[in-house]
Amino acid sequence: MKISFLNGLILVLAQAFVLQANANIDVNCIMEDCLTEGWQSFDQRSGESNLTVCRDNDCNLSGWHNEYKEKPVSEVECKPEGCFNEGWKVYDARNGNLLSDVTCQSSFSGSACLQFGWTTYQPGRATITTRCLNGDCRNSGWDVYVPGYAPQSVRCKRGGCFTIGWTVYQ
Repeated sequence: MKISFLNGLILVLAQAFVLQANANIDVNCIMEDCLTEGWQSFDQRSGESNLTVCRDNDCNLSGWHNEYKEKPVSEVECKPEGCFNEGWKVYDARNGNLLSDVTCQSSFSGSACLQFGWTTYQPGRATITTRCLNGDCRNSGWDVYVPGYAPQSVRCKRGGCFTIGWTVYQ
C-alpha cells in the first residue's frame, strides 16, 4: 500500500526501511532550504515520490506535512521548544491517529536532534534510535537503528542535508 512508503518517508529524518545498502531514496531540498521550503523525496526502486511542505515556512518551529499525489498523508507538529530542539509528533492526516512521537537526544548542555540524534516511539512497534554521524546531522548525515535490523545510513549531499538534500541507503 502506498501509505507504508509514505510513513517511511515521514520518518526518513528518523528512520525508514532497513534492507540492503543501496541508494534507494533521493531527497532534494526545495529552493535549497529544506527547513523553510520543504523537500521532495524520490524512491528509486518504485519510482514514487512525495512532497514535504513546511508549515508557515518554518519546519523547525511550525512542523510540516507530507503529500502523496497532492493529498496530505501526515501532519507533523513540533514540540514546544521546536522540532529539532525538543522533537515532534507525526499524525495520520486522514484520521488524526498518532503515528510516531520523536524526542531529541540530549547531553549535559541540552537537547539537539541535529547534533545528538533522536528517538522515535511508534505505538505498537519497536523504539527506533537515530544517531548523527560525527555529531553533525546537518552536514554529515545519520544512522538509523531499528532493533533486529542492520543500521540504515542516511548521508548528506555535498552542501549539506538541509540545504541540498540527502540520500537514504537501504
